[in-house]
Amino acid sequence: MKKKLLLFMIPSLMVSTSVFAIETVPKDTITKTIVINQSEEDNFLNLIGNTVEIDNITYDLESTDKQELETIDTKMQEQTKTLELSTNNKDKILENFEQSITYNDGEFSGELYRFDDSLKVTTIKHGTYEKVFTFTKQYTNLDEADLDYIPKEITQDSYTYTLTKCDWSIVENEDIQNISMPKSYIANTVYKTVKTLENPYTYKCELTYIGEISKISTDRIQYTLTYEQEEQKEEIKENKTSILPILGCTGVFLVVIFFLLPNAKITNYHDGKYQTIKHIRVSSRNPKVNLKHLPKAKTNAFSIKFNDMLDKKLVGKSVIIITPKTTYQKMIMNKSIEVHL
Repeated sequence: MKKKLLLFMIPSLMVSTSVFAIETVPKDTITKTIVINQSEEDNFLNLIGNTVEIDNITYDLESTDKQELETIDTKMQEQTKTLELSTNNKDKILENFEQSITYNDGEFSGELYRFDDSLKVTTIKHGTYEKVFTFTKQYTNLDEADLDYIPKEITQDSYTYTLTKCDWSIVENEDIQNISMPKSYIANTVYKTVKTLENPYTYKCELTYIGEISKISTDRIQYTLTYEQEEQKEEIKENKTSILPILGCTGVFLVVIFFLLPNAKITNYHDGKYQTIKHIRVSSRNPKVNLKHLPKAKTNAFSIKFNDMLDKKLVGKSVIIITPKTTYQKMIMNKSIEVHL
């Protein structure tokens, strides 16, 4: 029965997709409050009738009050910050980036939050330089102080060191015909080589910040139409097209539809932007969001966005997030919640 009722309601709802109406009916007056886009204003004014008939009672239009409304337009924004650092360690790199940055382009503004998985590190080389390295070696028990006993080159750690200095010391003498003659020598040598080394690297670190930004818009108009009951005189009928009976009829069904339509959506970050993958309805009394079984998800970064009416009801509350691995609570921030599985 409910499905048949919804099918019957669809044509009426399609007639008034761009208008939201609330009707109060005192004893002898009818007041209708209608919100439209500025681009629809001319067409709307042409459709307003001077009279409306409800339950065989004719009401005359007495007043038309216009008021411009302020609405908040939002969109997702990302911005990349670049730093040149002396380390390529991820944890140390992230310490140099703040958790959030403020975005303001003169029209939209908001807070962007760090997306750690977007970190990109590029090595920057700074050329080479030459440095002299010294190697010392001592040779003992040499019979003569002769360089023929000393190697002119030594290879160590794949580098060739060249003899640059040799100091001789006598360690033992012997008497030959009552003459003291050197018997044993020690040679203290110095070898040197030149190595070509690279200057220390630095690293170009790029990190993306993502968040919802907003601006205040005044492209919505509220019209309040007041009709008063016509005095019991000769009935005069005018064949004028009016959208008000349609709006009055549709308003009855909007109350029913309100509790059936989604009031939030789950978006998934992919290819540099958040894309809607599912519309859901969240309870304002016991708010829960189930992130299980999302076959359309491309990454593990999600954002749950609430409509204005639900967001006002959830101010100061936390939402239960159900994931494939765990269940936890998270506070609402900027009409949305970001979740990384």
